[in-house]
Amino acid sequence: KSRLDASESKGLTAFIGRKDEMDSLLGSYQRAAGGKGQIVGIVGEPGVGKSRFVFEMRRRIDDRHQWLESRCVQYGSNIPFFPIRELARAYFNINDGAPEEEIPERLESVLAQLDKELVPSLPAIRELFSLPVTDSQWERLDPKEKRMKMFEAIRNVFVRLGQERPLVLVLDDLQWVDKTSEEFISYFIERIANTPILLLLIYRHEFNHAWGSKSF
Repeated sequence: KSRLDASESKGLTAFIGRKDEMDSLLGSYQRAAGGKGQIVGIVGEPGVGKSRFVFEMRRRIDDRHQWLESRCVQYGSNIPFFPIRELARAYFNINDGAPEEEIPERLESVLAQLDKELVPSLPAIRELFSLPVTDSQWERLDPKEKRMKMFEAIRNVFVRLGQERPLVLVLDDLQWVDKTSEEFISYFIERIANTPILLLLIYRHEFNHAWGSKSF
């Protein structure tokens, strides 16, 4: 549960204003749901209400969407794939503290259920979760090749998932993103334009990137 999910049970104050921004964000969702992938940056200083804004947007969109979210943390800036692994955890429904011996079977069954053609990417998904990989072909790859295989596997899961129902991916506190995750985000953005995916990136002004030049 996010902080706002927990707060909702206690009662939230009324959400007032931001109409133009909300209309813009809802428009992006509609374009993404129609197969024209969108990336939206939610930018502002700490405490201005970025997460609440996204929370309110989720309450306003139709219920046919899928929603996966994660956040970067300050101590995670040196941990490769930290927020991307958390997105994958959310999809595979792997909670913190899950017995390690149960995770491989969970990964394989969920992948097969989504699309059997994704099962060959299991070594890359296992590597993402820091699980042992006994595949000889995988072991022969160098680190750069393994990283690219992991990028491809994660992308393929999200794109295939989006084909089932429109997919919203949320990455919060991106100013603390680790380098590998940032490289994956750039890679993913290049391949999102013709998919039913809305990628919401939440960050503070000090985070610099080159994504804003994209038409979508």
